[in-house]
Amino acid sequence: MNKFRFWAGTKHSLDRFMMWLQNFDAAQLQTVAKVAKEAKPKSFQVIGNIAVIPIKGTLINYDAWWVEFFGFASYARIQRQMAEALEDENISRIVLHIDSPGGEVTGIDDTADMIRQVNAQKPVIAYSNGMMASAAYWLGSVAEKIYISQTAEVGSIGVWTMHSDYTKFFEDQGIKNTVIRDGEHKALGLPYEELSEEAREIWQAQIKQLREIFAEEVAKARNLPVDAIIETKSETFIGEKAVTNGFADGITTFNNLIATITKEVFSDMELKDALAEIERMKGDLSAAVDLAKKRDARITQLEEENAKLNDTIVKLQEDQKRQGYISRIEATNLTPARKAKAKEIVGKMVSDEAIEALLLEWEAEPKNALLGESEIEEEDKNPDKNLSDSEFYQKFGKEIK
Repeated sequence: MNKFRFWAGTKHSLDRFMMWLQNFDAAQLQTVAKVAKEAKPKSFQVIGNIAVIPIKGTLINYDAWWVEFFGFASYARIQRQMAEALEDENISRIVLHIDSPGGEVTGIDDTADMIRQVNAQKPVIAYSNGMMASAAYWLGSVAEKIYISQTAEVGSIGVWTMHSDYTKFFEDQGIKNTVIRDGEHKALGLPYEELSEEAREIWQAQIKQLREIFAEEVAKARNLPVDAIIETKSETFIGEKAVTNGFADGITTFNNLIATITKEVFSDMELKDALAEIERMKGDLSAAVDLAKKRDARITQLEEENAKLNDTIVKLQEDQKRQGYISRIEATNLTPARKAKAKEIVGKMVSDEAIEALLLEWEAEPKNALLGESEIEEEDKNPDKNLSDSEFYQKFGKEIK
C-alpha cells in the first residue's frame, strides 16, 4: 500500500527528503544513534527567561530520535518543546527560530494549533534569518509577532505534489507492471502507470482545497484578507518587502530581538513586582480598615456601656437623695400618718427645690403639716392614734411590760 504525501514546501525541501530516503544506510543510522545517546541534546536553548525553539530543515510528520541529525524538523518534537516551555515556570517568552523551506501537510494543523494555544498563555515570537516558507510560515504565522532579518525569505503560501512516470524505464528494462485495483480511485498516481486525466483532476482539486485552507489560516493569523494571500500566487518575499506585504512585523537581528525581549521580560518583572506591592498594600489597607471597624465597634460598645453606667450612677444618686429625704422625714416630729403621706408626696415630686421647701416646712411646723381640718380634729379627738413609736412607747411602755 503506497502512502502519498502532499507537500507544503519548496522543491528543494522535497528533494532533500527524497535523497535521504534513497541513500538511507542502516550502518550510518547506528552510528548516529550512538552519537545521539552520548550527546543527549537539550530540548531547546534557554537565554535568561526566553526559550529558543529551533525549527530547522524540512518539516516531517515523523517522530524519531534521529530526525534532527539528518536535518529534519519533526512536528511531534516541536509540540513537545512547546509543552515543555509552557510548563517551565522560569520561561516567560518563547522564540521560534525558524529556517525551514516547509514540508509535509500532514501534521501542520495540529502543530500550529499547539503554538496558538501556548501563545495565549506565554508570548510566542517567530524569527527567521534564513527561510520561513510554506508549512514553516504557517507555523510562524500563528505566533504573536514575526520578525526577520533583511535577507530572510518568507511566504510561499501554497501546496504542491508531483507524479513520476516510470513506465518507460520499466519498459526499457523489459518489465511490464499491471495495476489491479478495486475502486476506480484507489491508489491513483502510481509511478507504474501513466497519470490519467481523472487522477490529475482529483489531485488538482485536493491541492486547491488544501491551499485555500492554508491561505485562510494564514489570513486569520496575520489579519490579512484571504484574497490578498491568494493573489501572492505562492510568492516568497525578502526582508522589507515581506513587512510591506504584511508577512512580517519588522526587520531585526536575532541578538537584537533577544535583547529587546529581555528588556520586556525585565519590564514585566518590574510591573509584576509593582502589582504585587500594590496587592500587599491593598491587603494592609483592608486589614487597617477591618481594625478601624472593629475599633469603632468597640468604641460604640464602650460608649453604650458608659451611658448605661452613667444612667446607673444617676439612678443611684437619685435613690441616695430620695433616701436622704426619707431619713429627714423620719427625723421630723410628724406623726406616723403624716410621715407616710409625706413620703408619698416626696416620691412623686421631681423638683429638689420644692422638696427641700416642704421638708423645711414640715420640720418647722409638724403639727399642722399635711392634714386637713377634719383630720386635725380627728387627731385631737384621738391623740393616741397617731403617736410616734417613741411617744407611744413612752406613754404605754410600762403597761405593755
